[in-house]
Amino acid sequence: MKWFARSRSISDKPIKPLGTWDTLRFTAHESTVPTPLVEITPYATSSEWFVDVIKNVVDLSKLNAGWDTYNSAAVTGPAKTQAIRVMTCLNRSRLPAPTIGPISGGGLQFEWNVGPRALELEVLPDGSIEFLRQYEDDRMAEGAIPSDKLDYLREQAGWLIQHPA
Repeated sequence: MKWFARSRSISDKPIKPLGTWDTLRFTAHESTVPTPLVEITPYATSSEWFVDVIKNVVDLSKLNAGWDTYNSAAVTGPAKTQAIRVMTCLNRSRLPAPTIGPISGGGLQFEWNVGPRALELEVLPDGSIEFLRQYEDDRMAEGAIPSDKLDYLREQAGWLIQHPA
């Protein structure tokens, strides 16, 4: 079974296993120093979009300052790390692939449209998370998601996919 592993220091370099699952250690690059694991997600149980979205986050984090021709900051490290945490939290939900883009100031935005509903999640430059819901009748609700309560992200996803037909 193939596995996707990510460490606290997110890198676009491959992470290589060292040893068996009994003595699981991973290291990035060619170093033999173990890198602490935060999560391991088997490819087989991930959403079809998960790996592509993580690659997209990494690619967007490589944009230089001024990417928008208005001198906006590059995507920050805390925004990149939190965005990957958010996608890892949502990767087994039944959400379709999100639309992803950088936002002014150094953050990232994820957007989903399912039927008459829409959900936007913004990961701000400091790693904080904000959401915007658009209801069937065009009402909107917005708020913040505390970084220590990422389960609330699953509630947002559940709201989006459980719309009336």
